[in-house]
Order: sequence, then C-alpha cells, then structure tokens
Amino acid sequence: MKINRTNAEIKPEDIYQLGNIIEDSRGEYYLVVRDNGTDEYRLVTLSKGRLIATRFGTLKELAECYYEDGDRVVNATFTAED
Repeated sequence: MKINRTNAEIKPEDIYQLGNIIEDSRGEYYLVVRDNGTDEYRLVTLSKGRLIATRFGTLKELAECYYEDGDRVVNATFTAED
C-alpha cells in the first residue's frame, strides 16, 4: 500500500465517506464500505482484512461512533492480491 499523508483539518462527516481510507490516531487503517445487500455502512480493518461487526444506516452515524481526534483521510492505493 502506498500512502501519502496530509494534515488538513476536516470534519468527521467528511472523513467517513464511502471508499475513503482512514488512518486513526494509533496508526491503524480502515476502509469505509457499504453492504450492497442491506445498504448499511461498515469499516474494514486493513491490517486484518476483516469487516468490523457494527453496521450503520448512515455515514453520519458511522462517523459519530468511530471518529476520534487525529483521524484523517489518507491518499492511498490499495491493491488486493490472491
């Protein structure tokens, strides 16, 4: 994964958008996804490649639950391999 960091100030609801890769304050990376079957939003932890169990009806709800000071969107290229 190639990562370019930025220190721009962004509101939580702007960070937690579909398709964004987020770095949290501990250096963990997450991908915001939508379940096509239920139209609910979730996070995928990229270090483990697993969906986080909690589901949300809106991106705003997801942001309100998970946002912590220091979270930021990263400009990353994600490549999945077999």
